[in-house]
Amino acid sequence: VLWAANEGGTVGAVNGVISKGLAGKVYVFGTDMSEQIGSFLLAPDDVLQAVTGQKPYDIGHQALTAAVKAIKGEAVEKKVVLPGMLFARNKPEEVQAYVKVLQDLTK
Repeated sequence: VLWAANEGGTVGAVNGVISKGLAGKVYVFGTDMSEQIGSFLLAPDDVLQAVTGQKPYDIGHQALTAAVKAIKGEAVEKKVVLPGMLFARNKPEEVQAYVKVLQDLTK
């Protein structure tokens, strides 16, 4: 099992497993979601199993809310925890839906 902490590491791990002919023997998990990562999750090679992704809208909303509070002199949380999203090979419809959202954003 390999785990990568970001998109580049996940892409490298998947490509390394495939290039070494280790599909079905070595499985990859990672962090970050993109169209390319989505295609790996949907690929029949069964290498990439799951990734966690951030929620950029929620991150931006929380940051802007904190900035407005700070400007107004109001108390701001020093630490905010935002749960991530799980994208997994066994839920291809969720992967496809999110990839479509990404594609629509770049049109």
